[in-house]
Amino acid sequence: MSKVEVTTQSNTKKIALSGHFTAMDHDQFRGILDDLQSGQGCTSCTVDLEHLDFIDSGGLGMLLLLRDACIKQKMALSLNNAKGDVLRILDIAKFDQLFKVVG
Repeated sequence: MSKVEVTTQSNTKKIALSGHFTAMDHDQFRGILDDLQSGQGCTSCTVDLEHLDFIDSGGLGMLLLLRDACIKQKMALSLNNAKGDVLRILDIAKFDQLFKVVG
């Protein structure tokens, strides 16, 4: 399971993921999505992947749910600081075509 830390700075919601982001994290992440959809005046959302070691198809699916929620809220979304295996998986899944991926 991953550690998920959510903060709000200015008009940006920041979600920091660490460890392994898998289908096992669905319930915890669903709470974050529900909070995001409540519309708290944020105009952008960043997902910090710097300390994420692993992501599976369930984790990728949750990022897609996050993308849908951000589109509904008219929020910009970026995936930041992915590296190693996580970056490779994002590349294979062609997430750079769906998300702004920032090194």
